[in-house]
Order: sequence, then structure tokens, then C-alpha cells
Amino acid sequence: MNENGNQLGNGNSLSDLRRYCFFLIEFISSLATDPHLYFQHKLIADISRAENWSGLMAILDYLIEWIDSADLPHMQMIRLDEKLVAQELPSYGLMSNPANRELGRILLTGQVATEMEYALIRDSILKTPEIAIGDRIIAQRLVAAYEAGK
Repeated sequence: MNENGNQLGNGNSLSDLRRYCFFLIEFISSLATDPHLYFQHKLIADISRAENWSGLMAILDYLIEWIDSADLPHMQMIRLDEKLVAQELPSYGLMSNPANRELGRILLTGQVATEMEYALIRDSILKTPEIAIGDRIIAQRLVAAYEAGK
């Protein structure tokens, strides 16, 4: 992370995290009664204005807290993860766990930028069986691309 709170890597981390947050807002808006779309418009504006990783992560934390507090049926959460993975985004289950956020950030960017990122992803695939299959597929693709480019 640099002094501005931006993640280092391929430079797309902020836009990728914005895309992820926008996707969660769309999901939440489909569940909630918000006839004037106030919630959706406010959060979209907040995300668009966020200038660094920590600002966007605060918004992501809020979205995760909202989804978790909604106590949604298990099948709805499965559908959310399926939609995220179909967009080649990390699963909600991965991103909602603070311990997995760095792995999620790398999956969001769609490429492994450093040897450290490579080691984190490779070790996560090998040593963390609870990683969802969709996340595992994205991670394996990134590892293969990195190894091919060495």
C-alpha cells in the first residue's frame, strides 16, 4: 500500500474495487425497498468520490455489514456468489472475511503483479480448502498466467 492508501500492483485495484462495490449495491437494491433509489444513488456517489483504497474498503465494510445484517436465505447468498463469479469477481464469502481481503484484491485485479502476490495465491489454493470453487478457479487461472509469463 502506498502513502495515499492505494494498493500497489497493476494500478487497477481502485477501479476493480469500485466495480465490486457497485455490484453489491445492485444486489442490495434488488432486495430492499428504496422507492426513490436514495440508498443506491448515495452509495454510488460515495464510491465514485472515494480516492483511495481505505475509503473504498470502508464502503465495502458497510455493504458487507448491511448484507450480513439482512440475514438473507442461504440460497440467495449462493446466487450472489454465482453472479459475482460469473463476472469474474471474488465471491462474497471471500471478500466478507477480512483475513482474505488481500487475496480478494488480487483476484479483483485479474493479474498477479509480484512474486509476493503469486506466493499468496498459490499458498491459498494449496492450503485453504474453504476457498470457494469460483475463487479457486480464478486464482488457478492467475497462477497459471503468472507462471507462463516467468
